[in-house]
Amino acid sequence: MAPGSVVRYVTDEEAPVFPLKMDKLMELSKELIETRFGTTKPELLADEFEFRFPIVELNKERFVEAFSSFKLDDAFPDMINDYYGFRMDPYIPGRIWFDTQGKGTHTGRFGGPFSYIAPTQKMVILPPQVLSFTFNEAGRLTYFTGGYVVDRRLGNTGGLGGVFGIMHAIGKTLPFPEARPFSLSYRYRFLLFLETAGRKIGAILSSTIMPLISGAGASSKKA
Repeated sequence: MAPGSVVRYVTDEEAPVFPLKMDKLMELSKELIETRFGTTKPELLADEFEFRFPIVELNKERFVEAFSSFKLDDAFPDMINDYYGFRMDPYIPGRIWFDTQGKGTHTGRFGGPFSYIAPTQKMVILPPQVLSFTFNEAGRLTYFTGGYVVDRRLGNTGGLGGVFGIMHAIGKTLPFPEARPFSLSYRYRFLLFLETAGRKIGAILSSTIMPLISGAGASSKKA
């Protein structure tokens, strides 16, 4: 630990003061999840509501319309979504964080822009993702973030979250870079190659040339 640094282990009890306590925020969070994030009960969403996943930003009207149109429940009638690890944000009042993982089989039809995709019968195993809800003092959701994968090695979505991950897992990867699995750039791979090559060259020099130099030095001293 660097001199002068401070380590703190913050608990929910130390979260910023907010009129709604953890038990109430948990109750509101569960209601949102069970109403498909408020899309079947829009009154749970504040008028100024914002939805922000890694590259998607929607207001209340567009979010309700878009999320409802996908019909994920129809496409994956056996989908099981687990939610866990609910905790208070230690800095932002009224914000609660939690994690999710899920799996299901694509046996039904999507709606909206993906309605053309026939059931693939493929199992989708989503990686662990972190989400957050931020509430106002009236208990309405103002800000919803998610889709952030915390271990891209898990699942079969290529490390992608949200709809991007689902599309990739069923073999319908969307046609733009952000919807494709992460891969190292050529530039970064080249830098890794140079670093590895440098270490190997250094090891060769240390094991061959340096002993010769050391031996020559010792011989000259004896002479």
